[in-house]
Amino acid sequence: MTNAHVFNSNDTLRYITLKFRDEDVSKNAAIYKIDNDVDLALLKCDEDLDLSPINFSDKNVKIGDECFNIANQSNSDLNVSKGIISNPAISMRYLSIENQIFIEASIPIYPGSSGSPLLNNDYECIGVTTFRLKDQDSKPVTSYSYSIPSTKVKEFINL
Repeated sequence: MTNAHVFNSNDTLRYITLKFRDEDVSKNAAIYKIDNDVDLALLKCDEDLDLSPINFSDKNVKIGDECFNIANQSNSDLNVSKGIISNPAISMRYLSIENQIFIEASIPIYPGSSGSPLLNNDYECIGVTTFRLKDQDSKPVTSYSYSIPSTKVKEFINL
Protein backbone atom coordinates (compact mmCIF):
# COMPACT_ATOMS: atom_id res chain seq x y z
CA MET A 1 0.00 0.00 0.00
CA THR A 2 1.21 3.49 -0.82
CA ASN A 3 -0.11 6.78 -2.20
CA ALA A 4 -1.05 7.07 -5.86
CA HIS A 5 0.86 10.36 -6.14
CA VAL A 6 4.10 8.41 -5.67
CA PHE A 7 3.51 7.16 -9.21
CA ASN A 8 1.86 10.23 -10.72
CA SER A 9 5.09 12.21 -10.78
CA ASN A 10 6.14 9.95 -13.66
CA ASP A 11 3.34 8.57 -15.84
CA THR A 12 5.56 5.78 -17.17
CA LEU A 13 6.41 4.47 -13.69
CA ARG A 14 4.25 1.40 -13.01
CA TYR A 15 6.38 -0.31 -10.37
CA ILE A 16 8.29 0.61 -7.25
CA THR A 17 11.37 -0.86 -5.61
CA LEU A 18 10.83 -2.23 -2.12
CA LYS A 19 13.79 -1.99 0.23
CA PHE A 20 13.98 -3.70 3.58
CA ARG A 21 16.03 -2.52 6.53
CA ASP A 22 17.60 -5.89 7.36
CA GLU A 23 18.21 -7.06 3.81
CA ASP A 24 20.60 -6.04 1.09
CA VAL A 25 18.08 -7.25 -1.46
CA SER A 26 15.52 -5.02 -3.18
CA LYS A 27 12.31 -6.34 -4.71
CA ASN A 28 10.10 -4.83 -7.39
CA ALA A 29 6.38 -4.41 -6.86
CA ALA A 30 3.84 -3.48 -9.52
CA ILE A 31 0.67 -1.44 -9.20
CA TYR A 32 -2.20 -3.86 -8.57
CA LYS A 33 -4.91 -1.23 -8.03
CA ILE A 34 -4.79 2.58 -8.10
CA ASP A 35 -7.26 5.38 -7.37
CA ASN A 36 -5.92 8.85 -8.08
CA ASP A 37 -8.92 10.58 -6.47
CA VAL A 38 -8.48 8.82 -3.14
CA ASP A 39 -4.66 8.89 -3.61
CA LEU A 40 -4.10 5.22 -2.84
CA ALA A 41 -2.24 2.48 -4.69
CA LEU A 42 -2.17 -1.19 -3.82
CA LEU A 43 1.05 -2.97 -4.78
CA LYS A 44 1.71 -6.58 -5.71
CA CYS A 45 5.05 -8.35 -5.50
CA ASP A 46 5.36 -11.71 -7.25
CA GLU A 47 8.34 -12.72 -5.14
CA ASP A 48 8.01 -14.36 -1.73
CA LEU A 49 8.59 -11.66 0.88
CA ASP A 50 8.07 -13.62 4.12
CA LEU A 51 6.64 -10.57 5.91
CA SER A 52 4.19 -10.16 8.75
CA PRO A 53 1.30 -7.86 7.86
CA ILE A 54 0.42 -4.76 9.84
CA ASN A 55 -3.12 -5.04 11.19
CA PHE A 56 -5.67 -2.27 10.75
CA SER A 57 -7.02 -0.82 13.96
CA ASP A 58 -10.72 -1.12 14.75
CA LYS A 59 -10.43 1.43 17.57
CA ASN A 60 -11.65 5.00 17.26
CA VAL A 61 -8.83 7.52 16.91
CA LYS A 62 -9.11 10.32 19.47
CA ILE A 63 -7.53 13.73 19.98
CA GLY A 64 -4.40 13.31 22.07
CA ASP A 65 -3.73 9.69 21.08
CA GLU A 66 -0.06 8.96 20.44
CA CYS A 67 0.88 7.95 16.92
CA PHE A 68 3.97 6.88 15.01
CA ASN A 69 5.12 7.10 11.41
CA ILE A 70 7.69 4.72 9.97
CA ALA A 71 9.11 5.94 6.65
CA ASN A 72 12.10 6.05 4.34
CA GLN A 73 12.38 9.80 4.61
CA SER A 74 14.44 11.45 1.90
CA ASN A 75 15.75 7.99 0.92
CA SER A 76 18.07 8.08 3.94
CA ASP A 77 16.96 4.99 5.84
CA LEU A 78 13.95 3.93 7.83
CA ASN A 79 13.14 6.31 10.63
CA VAL A 80 10.38 6.64 13.16
CA SER A 81 8.57 9.86 14.09
CA LYS A 82 6.28 10.21 17.10
CA GLY A 83 3.40 12.62 17.54
CA ILE A 84 -0.16 12.99 18.74
CA ILE A 85 -3.50 13.10 16.99
CA SER A 86 -4.65 16.71 16.64
CA ASN A 87 -7.89 15.98 14.80
CA PRO A 88 -9.12 12.45 14.08
CA ALA A 89 -11.48 13.53 11.28
CA ILE A 90 -10.65 16.85 9.61
CA SER A 91 -12.48 17.61 6.37
CA MET A 92 -10.35 19.21 3.64
CA ARG A 93 -10.23 19.69 -0.11
CA TYR A 94 -7.54 17.38 -1.48
CA LEU A 95 -6.72 16.95 -5.14
CA SER A 96 -10.05 17.35 -6.95
CA ILE A 97 -12.37 16.26 -4.15
CA GLU A 98 -14.04 18.48 -1.56
CA ASN A 99 -14.61 17.30 2.00
CA GLN A 100 -12.17 14.41 2.12
CA ILE A 101 -11.61 13.19 5.66
CA PHE A 102 -8.05 12.94 7.02
CA ILE A 103 -6.38 12.26 10.34
CA GLU A 104 -4.38 15.34 11.37
CA ALA A 105 -1.35 14.55 13.53
CA SER A 106 1.39 16.72 15.00
CA ILE A 107 4.07 14.55 13.49
CA PRO A 108 6.78 15.66 11.07
CA ILE A 109 6.88 14.07 7.64
CA TYR A 110 9.34 14.60 4.83
CA PRO A 111 9.80 13.54 1.21
CA GLY A 112 9.67 9.75 1.28
CA SER A 113 6.97 9.61 3.97
CA SER A 114 4.08 9.37 1.51
CA GLY A 115 2.34 6.03 1.71
CA SER A 116 3.87 5.05 5.00
CA PRO A 117 1.72 3.72 7.84
CA LEU A 118 0.46 5.89 10.66
CA LEU A 119 0.43 3.57 13.67
CA ASN A 120 -1.14 3.64 17.13
CA ASN A 121 0.50 2.44 20.36
CA ASP A 122 -0.54 -1.14 19.55
CA TYR A 123 1.41 -0.98 16.25
CA GLU A 124 -1.85 -1.11 14.29
CA CYS A 125 -2.36 0.97 11.17
CA ILE A 126 -4.73 3.88 11.75
CA GLY A 127 -3.97 5.60 8.45
CA VAL A 128 -1.72 6.07 5.43
CA THR A 129 0.48 9.18 5.58
CA THR A 130 -0.38 11.38 2.61
CA PHE A 131 0.68 15.05 2.79
CA ARG A 132 1.70 18.08 4.80
CA LEU A 133 0.61 21.67 4.39
CA LYS A 134 2.59 24.44 2.73
CA ASP A 135 2.68 28.07 3.81
CA GLN A 136 1.94 31.10 1.60
CA ASP A 137 5.48 30.87 0.15
CA SER A 138 4.98 27.17 -0.72
CA LYS A 139 7.40 26.11 2.01
CA PRO A 140 6.38 22.92 3.85
CA VAL A 141 4.87 23.25 7.31
CA THR A 142 6.56 20.32 9.02
CA SER A 143 4.64 20.21 12.29
CA TYR A 144 1.43 18.66 10.95
CA SER A 145 0.75 15.71 8.67
CA TYR A 146 -2.41 14.35 7.13
CA SER A 147 -3.25 10.67 6.70
CA ILE A 148 -6.01 8.79 4.95
CA PRO A 149 -7.92 6.97 7.73
CA SER A 150 -7.64 3.18 7.82
CA THR A 151 -11.41 2.89 7.33
CA LYS A 152 -10.99 4.48 3.88
CA VAL A 153 -7.95 2.30 3.14
CA LYS A 154 -9.87 -0.87 4.05
CA GLU A 155 -12.73 0.29 1.82
CA PHE A 156 -10.25 0.80 -1.05
CA ILE A 157 -8.81 -2.71 -0.75
CA ASN A 158 -12.23 -4.25 -0.04
CA LEU A 159 -11.55 -5.57 3.46
